[in-house]
Amino acid sequence: MKVRRRRILPATRLPAYGSLLAANFALLMATPFFTSFRSGLLVERLLSGVMLLAAFVATGLSRANAWKLLVVMVPFMLLGLEGEGLSQDAAIAGWTALLIWAEFRILRQFLTEVEVGWDTVAAAAGGFILIAVIWANFYMLLERWRPGSFTIDPAFRTRGFQDVRAALQYFSFVTLTTVGYGEIHPADVGAGGVAVAEALIGQLYLAIMISRMVGLHLAGARETTSRRGGEGS
Repeated sequence: MKVRRRRILPATRLPAYGSLLAANFALLMATPFFTSFRSGLLVERLLSGVMLLAAFVATGLSRANAWKLLVVMVPFMLLGLEGEGLSQDAAIAGWTALLIWAEFRILRQFLTEVEVGWDTVAAAAGGFILIAVIWANFYMLLERWRPGSFTIDPAFRTRGFQDVRAALQYFSFVTLTTVGYGEIHPADVGAGGVAVAEALIGQLYLAIMISRMVGLHLAGARETTSRRGGEGS
């Protein structure tokens, strides 16, 4: 009996992880320019919402549930733009919870995949990027609750209203990849512990994902060789 292989992304589902990954790269590079002025925050938040919703759709979320999720996302988007104090904290925390849920869905599909393809690699890379975005939100909450948790070079503070969103997102990515240029760094032990946790998770993620994909590739190669051998005999 021939076993039908399960694809990480059904062919009828759009967007594919590859397209989603490319769009996320474009958004990440554009974010610092969006956050340099207040109206740009609305554009950045709307595009981030579209990307997050697309990530859920790519993991197989039904159309009906996607509309429900969109309704849930809107309050967090609006609070993040206009809210202050606890409202802003609630917006960041709610957005982070949605990101964590999306990360869980991506990893769940990746770890149950039985073939290595372009979408497999793109899903793994997308999950890696999502970790950095999640941790950037953790850093923003920490800086809001304990101002001065991070030492930020003045050049990295967004013009106009001194927003640190782009700066902490940049710090999250250089920490996850263990680059650590030093323009932004933790100012106390608590913030340092959160940063170390991200660096460790990033390295473990890469090791697990790469070993998983190599294992799937080798298993597929062995199966192909066995099939050809059986046909030859």
